[in-house]
Amino acid sequence: MLESLSALRTFGTAVARDVAPEIGAGGGAGRLLSSIKVSPGAELPTLASNQVLVHECGVGHTLQTWSHAMDGVTAVTRGKPPTLGLPEGITRDAAGVLRDAEGRVSNGMPRDPLWHQKASIMEIDTRAFRDANGDGHGDFSGITEKLDHVESLGVDAIWIKPHYPSGGKDGGYDITDFKAVDPRFGSMADFESFVAESHKRGIRVITELVANHTSIKHPWFGEDLALLQKTRATGGEAAVQRLVDDNATKYVWNFSTTKEQGPPKLFEDTRVIFQDFEPSNWTWNDDAKGWYWHRFFKEQPDLNYDNPAIRKEMEGVLDFWADKGVDGFRLDAVPYLFEREGTWAHNGLPFQGENLDETHQFLKDLRSSMESKYSDRIFLGEANMPKRETLEYFGGDGVGGGVNDEVHLGFGFVNMPARWRSHWDRDKTHIANAILETRDLPDGAAWANFIRNHDELTLEKIAKEFDDRVPEGERERLWSLFRDGSPAHGIRPDPEAPINLGLKLRAADAVGHHDDPALNKAAQRMHLAMLLSEGGSPVLYQGDEIGLTKAHGLFDRDGLRTPMVWDDTVNGGFSAAHPDRVREMGVPVHDAKEAARLVSVAAQEADPTSVLNRTRELLSVRKSIPELQTGRPDVLETGHQSVLAIERATKDSTVVAVTNLSPERVTSTVDLSRYGGRQAEHLFSTDGTKVEGALPTEVELEPYGVRWFRIGADGIAEPVAASAGGSGTAGAEQASHAVRDGVLSFGGGAAVGAGGAALLGRGQSAD
Repeated sequence: MLESLSALRTFGTAVARDVAPEIGAGGGAGRLLSSIKVSPGAELPTLASNQVLVHECGVGHTLQTWSHAMDGVTAVTRGKPPTLGLPEGITRDAAGVLRDAEGRVSNGMPRDPLWHQKASIMEIDTRAFRDANGDGHGDFSGITEKLDHVESLGVDAIWIKPHYPSGGKDGGYDITDFKAVDPRFGSMADFESFVAESHKRGIRVITELVANHTSIKHPWFGEDLALLQKTRATGGEAAVQRLVDDNATKYVWNFSTTKEQGPPKLFEDTRVIFQDFEPSNWTWNDDAKGWYWHRFFKEQPDLNYDNPAIRKEMEGVLDFWADKGVDGFRLDAVPYLFEREGTWAHNGLPFQGENLDETHQFLKDLRSSMESKYSDRIFLGEANMPKRETLEYFGGDGVGGGVNDEVHLGFGFVNMPARWRSHWDRDKTHIANAILETRDLPDGAAWANFIRNHDELTLEKIAKEFDDRVPEGERERLWSLFRDGSPAHGIRPDPEAPINLGLKLRAADAVGHHDDPALNKAAQRMHLAMLLSEGGSPVLYQGDEIGLTKAHGLFDRDGLRTPMVWDDTVNGGFSAAHPDRVREMGVPVHDAKEAARLVSVAAQEADPTSVLNRTRELLSVRKSIPELQTGRPDVLETGHQSVLAIERATKDSTVVAVTNLSPERVTSTVDLSRYGGRQAEHLFSTDGTKVEGALPTEVELEPYGVRWFRIGADGIAEPVAASAGGSGTAGAEQASHAVRDGVLSFGGGAAVGAGGAALLGRGQSAD
């Protein structure tokens, strides 16, 4: 497979490994036969034809790493490899701070202002990922321990849920200190080590900026109570009202009614988000002798953004974590920062107080402040709005054009339920419409599209009030699929599935075929492939890469937030603590009967057809196809209701992704008339069938089958080109290699060792 190479000098600990011959043929998971450890800076002995150089300890800032099945063996370095040091354009000032050419604070990552457009992102719940110290609660040392797994998936960024001390009400979103680490997660040093180790592997870190509210246990709430009590004692009710009128409080208060009279009428048309638990957005406080405002649980009072001091505080919180190297901030509940009366006519929504001009201006100001101080940091916005209103959070002209001056990434709350409806109905119409209606964004912006996150699978916008095309009773119909079961979809009855305005399901539950494991796995892969092909940066939630299912009988959404399952030991390898201790620490877990049936990382590692290895495969292929990262999406006609064809075009090339939404084998046409006379280059298919030569006008697809191919120019298929930092593979089925910018990449192949990372070649042939 590789010619003998000598005089190879490494810049870190490396291992020369013998690899089973079948790897070179592109099949099997591969097996390691022996290894030779080499010290940093030493010369390697001559490599035999069945050996590859694997870098064991991460790659710093200069090289991409690969270590997993279905990935292809990715090259070696001849001669002197790149030196390990600061990325180009980054320097260290006299105080030791890294800065870019503009003088802004850098986190030491290579300069790439558009990294968010190309990234695939994994959401990690720190409390439920890995417990390193055995106390029953996940921690940052645990994530750091498992970075090999994260890296093996090929993701480019980790998004962690809130890591701050909290009041324990809402999974960490009720914060008591914005500038500290919850002791259950470890120390600040543990957090900093996690960020540094992630960066060494080329993985960026996104944390939560929960700007809308705090915990009722936050010191600020106590300060407000003390201020109100003191003011009332010295100046009476009139003085208290002046505090409110002058926006001198940190939270939103109202004193227009008594406790007996009930909540104020102010903002009464604003929706109650947690309507299963809260009767009103106003809650009475005996100490204040008044009402405070909250969008979520009553234990989460909203901050008063009409108070300039609060806006300044949030800017300081951002600076604190950006100084620690954080690459991005997920802006939680961002539409709800301000409150106003009479806003229905202003924003066209069926409720008040969302999508306000004041909110957008604050986001613009916050982004401007961040970008003036820090390089390559981004905002990931959570704005679960209708299509038009969601687009406004990117900034610009609010309809997809202009300058991107608010969030860089916005969650695809429009595409997510549309994708599931298309899957359940076996009808491409829903997702096709969503893609076409959300594809035009300001330059630099992108969607963060997700299969499902840590919340319920929301169906809130599946209603006629948001989309005239939605039939009456559509949300109820979707609820009934899972509440009552559907033999046609292989769905067993699950009375607890409907929750809030969505479904309490993980991805493996939602795809159906609970009675057919093979179809269930095929449907999971299809869903991920559809996500990767439709545009935007894909976001995966921990456990979905192995097909983890939900837990039954747990409070609210806790059944969707159970620990990662690593193996078949106690607590699935999440923690060495007794399961009762894990529960005492507030980590939701499956009951013993369910836990015995759970899938695990260890069980799936050796199976090339597992959900884990199929997820790795798809993410690897996407990384090698620039069009799937930044290409503008379009939808092509197929003449078949259940066959979706998405075109992703850049100025240089075009990829077409064809997806069968049906559990039946289908044959469909694809309208490629605009590309008459051109050739096709195979990139990926789920059944191993290649599309080569003339463009196909008819495509046969297996149940939940997928095919991706590139359209060549002027009758010549374009060569595979690895994107910057990409894997250089074009799927497990492709056995060719290509050179771009002096970097050699190999397709085909299999695992070269867990935790390993291949060094990229530099323009050298190694057949």
